Amino acid sequence: MGLFPRAIPTDMNWQFSPMTETNAPPVMKTALITGVGGQDGSYLAEFLLRKGYDVCGLVRAVSRSELRNISHLLTEDESDTQRFRLIQQGFSQTSTLLEILQREQPDEIYHFAAQSHVPTSFQFPEETAELNALGTLRLLEAIRQSSLPVRLFVASSAEIFGDAYGCQNEESPLAARNPYGASKVFAQQLTRIYREVHQLYAVNGILFNHESPRRPESFVTRKVTRAIGRILTGKQSVLMLGNLDIQRDWGFAGDYVEAIWKMLQVEIPQDLVLATGQLHALREWIELAFQIAGMPIHWQGTGMEEQGLTMDGQPRVQIDPQFFRLETGQAAFGDASRAFEKLGWQPRTTFPELVRMMVNHDIQLAQQE
Repeated sequence: MGLFPRAIPTDMNWQFSPMTETNAPPVMKTALITGVGGQDGSYLAEFLLRKGYDVCGLVRAVSRSELRNISHLLTEDESDTQRFRLIQQGFSQTSTLLEILQREQPDEIYHFAAQSHVPTSFQFPEETAELNALGTLRLLEAIRQSSLPVRLFVASSAEIFGDAYGCQNEESPLAARNPYGASKVFAQQLTRIYREVHQLYAVNGILFNHESPRRPESFVTRKVTRAIGRILTGKQSVLMLGNLDIQRDWGFAGDYVEAIWKMLQVEIPQDLVLATGQLHALREWIELAFQIAGMPIHWQGTGMEEQGLTMDGQPRVQIDPQFFRLETGQAAFGDASRAFEKLGWQPRTTFPELVRMMVNHDIQLAQQE
């Protein structure tokens, strides 16, 4: 197990709205973030550091790729104020997690560590269940054994609703259709059980799709914007995709971490849906992304022969059967009205702003590569 004291971030490229009196900055709080190197964990680490927290981040392995999102928080200067520190630790043993809790004495824990890619969960169902389901159980049990008055947030997913259509809320039926969704159902139900039986302050955030320039390229939104950057710089010619008509409720991860923090600031713990309430098709994401990049496309052909062509007739989007998901996929959007009411939160980044943010980032990234 490695321990790396680090410094406070100095350059933040996104902003939160001013805080109200009821949400005054906490004083000398410590937060533990699992999966801190991921999209959500890295945005939350920045957010909490700006609020004056000490932040301890857990990562399963330390490699350059896994630390990319938090590299700006890391420094080798041990004389810096050590408000961000990194621990390399997996979730295979409750006793080790208990030891970390007793040493760090966190006030809040944010649990993001997961295998979160649906196709990968079909390839590696045991590993997905081990980390997402049993890893969450071990963390809950470590908190129970520690007797610390800690508040826990567990990241759940809209995949718990399976192939649901229409609006989904906190009372919607759980009907997972893939190993990832099933592992999240297990974790969510165990979190509720530990809250009700053991009186832990533990909540589930049921997160609908949320994207950012930090989203891994294995997710389709980032795959699109990365491909556009490469096409513009001559490194790629065609973007290969599966079903263009899947629909998702897409928001910005940077907005969602504010709601995640707010969920642990209210007196009564409760599970909440976090979503935009808007449904968009992948086809719409693609069209807007290419338009923002100055390469508007139009569609030609049907079925597996459909292509997205630029104005000069160049094929830039084509269909490949290997990218179709094994299950049908959802066409569901989230009802976050309870979060709006209880937390005073709502997403600020619009769908076009999100697409533009990611396209511009990935064009710049491709030019630098």
